[in-house]
Amino acid sequence: MVASLDAVPGDAAAGVHRLIALGVLRPGAAPAVPPQATGGERQVFPLPDAVALCEARESYHLGRLAATVRSLVHGGWGHHRVTRDAVAFLIAHQDTDGAFGYPAFDDLAARTRARYSWTRSAAVALTAAEGTRSAG
Repeated sequence: MVASLDAVPGDAAAGVHRLIALGVLRPGAAPAVPPQATGGERQVFPLPDAVALCEARESYHLGRLAATVRSLVHGGWGHHRVTRDAVAFLIAHQDTDGAFGYPAFDDLAARTRARYSWTRSAAVALTAAEGTRSAG
């Protein structure tokens, strides 16, 4: 498949280099693979963080989503569209009383604990995101 391409897109180059290093692809299979990015260059949003955001959204785990947002902001990804979308998702789940989330627990104490935890996590993540937005 890779050999049939004239060139490999830059955002797929790291994966192709990894497959070559593992011996899955022959080094000459894709002669137009861009050089592997150095540590100072970032071309692709971090896949593990993208997966963590999706899983947190699907499972409605606002604490995990907030922690991933904070990690992305501190990693320099605060201005990326995916991070901004995650911030917007968090903000959309703030209630009129200021708390975050709508946990589906029957027990009032469990609901209160979850909202407290999520609110604390969201406040920290949103503060970090706002700091990045103000600086940039």
